[in-house]
Amino acid sequence: MKIIISDFLKGKKSEDEIKILEDQLSGLDKPDRLEDGYAPFCKLIILKNRINLKPSSIKLEPWVYPYIQTEYNSRNEKELPVLFRWVEVPWEVDDANYVFYVLYDKEQMVKEEPNLVDIEFDYAVVHMSGQNSTSEIPMPPITMFRNQLGLEYGGSGEKIDEDLYRESVSYWSKNIQLK
Repeated sequence: MKIIISDFLKGKKSEDEIKILEDQLSGLDKPDRLEDGYAPFCKLIILKNRINLKPSSIKLEPWVYPYIQTEYNSRNEKELPVLFRWVEVPWEVDDANYVFYVLYDKEQMVKEEPNLVDIEFDYAVVHMSGQNSTSEIPMPPITMFRNQLGLEYGGSGEKIDEDLYRESVSYWSKNIQLK
């Protein structure tokens, strides 16, 4: 199995981070297991964190509130901007225990990045996040909405699952993305 790094993810990471990711992926041609993700084209690989990645979210505690930031943001020029909420904290945060790699299969990736049509691969990493548990944290509600918008607006075209959406709202009401 051949796994590549998506252009989308490359655009969000430094050259050093991409090199570390490529090194880690080089040993994943036959991962122990691919877990199912939020859609049929999406898979997850969960590994022990050996790359010093911080958790992707922290508990929303009273002392965190002064550091909350918001911004209308789009990840590229074809996306509609949506409101993001995150925190940058001035204290040291321990490394996450695990790294979750989110992969899309080639068929989905070619829909999203047509320039990949002639490249040989099975999956592309579209996202990575640090987590302290092997249970996947819910996708943020706004990401679910964006995905439902479809490919023309930067989403995947996947419909919202009401139960997963409510689970996401519950989680993200008590936690915040860490930048």
